[in-house]
Amino acid sequence: MAAESVGALRPGLDPRDRSLVTVVALASTAQVDQIPFHLDRAMDNGLTAEEIDPLLRRAGPTADTPAPCGRRLPGIVLHQENTPDQGVWKLILNETYTLSNGVHIPKLGLGTWFIDDDKAADAVTAAVAIGYRNIDTAQAYGNERGVGEGIRASDVPREELFVSTKVAAEIKDYDDAAAAIDASLTALRLDHIDLMLIHSPQPWDNFRGGDYAEGNRATWRALEDAYQAGKLRSIGVSNFEQRDLDNILSACTVAPQVNQLLVHAGNTPTELLAYCDSKDILVQAYSPIAHGEILKNPDIRAMADRYGVTVPQLCIRYTLQLGTVSLPKTANPEHMRSNAQVDFVITADDMDALRNLQAQDYGEHSVFPVYSGK
Repeated sequence: MAAESVGALRPGLDPRDRSLVTVVALASTAQVDQIPFHLDRAMDNGLTAEEIDPLLRRAGPTADTPAPCGRRLPGIVLHQENTPDQGVWKLILNETYTLSNGVHIPKLGLGTWFIDDDKAADAVTAAVAIGYRNIDTAQAYGNERGVGEGIRASDVPREELFVSTKVAAEIKDYDDAAAAIDASLTALRLDHIDLMLIHSPQPWDNFRGGDYAEGNRATWRALEDAYQAGKLRSIGVSNFEQRDLDNILSACTVAPQVNQLLVHAGNTPTELLAYCDSKDILVQAYSPIAHGEILKNPDIRAMADRYGVTVPQLCIRYTLQLGTVSLPKTANPEHMRSNAQVDFVITADDMDALRNLQAQDYGEHSVFPVYSGK
């Protein structure tokens, strides 16, 4: 009997439960080609990943009914490895955006700020084993060596990984920028970098001050040349406001493909997001959990409880539904795993509430320029 007809045999079931019966039946009979459609239907009918995953783990293919291990389907992958993630459906880790130059970038990545160099390799290898394919670092983080070690130690082919780094904010000169690009390639021990950004339009000790327009254009020319030489697959900026973007766009031969910004519930730069979209510049959201401060917000906790998810999961999902790449940072494999369990949908009303929320108190972390309110 076809698995998709099982739900039809239960006329008393509502659409939500009928969809659940169908998905579980498909999983138990290894009819993986039909699952994406029915999984989407189940979620449209109100089911969440948290409800579906335990049932799929119990009903999943056994040795007697093998499924194609690690087979990639539209939006999902069935993991059959003997790991703590066995049988878990991971939707978001396989989803990508397409940059303006045609390069694909995973929607969810691992941020590595505050991960020490001697711990970065373990964090990266753990993330890749869990299913992450997007790893973000920077010269300023001081951990490029460790990140590169973790990339090389993983069992995943290099072409399946997306590695980003950033030219130090203090560099505002062509020659220094060109040397910095080569230094990152050397530190990472990679033959190319998937995305390289100008970390800030101003040096950190003068954030949002001074006139660095000419220096940013010079640094951008170095990125363009490295891009044309094949050292970089894509190039972009970070912390750039509209005026900073206009400065680059007015003189560039290759337009920025990415702008990495501080974006989280409580700090949503709506106009800048719209401007980037109008210029075909993809936004990456760093600190989507507000450097942890959002965990203290009672309204956010209450909303997360309504969805049956954690506050980080709600906040990560919010940035994804904004159309950004989300870059939560952690060295904890359990947090990495939890951060990827975001296969639910925030309603339009709740998205509006999160978008309009003002929560920009970063406590002791306000000493960092990006959290200073400038």
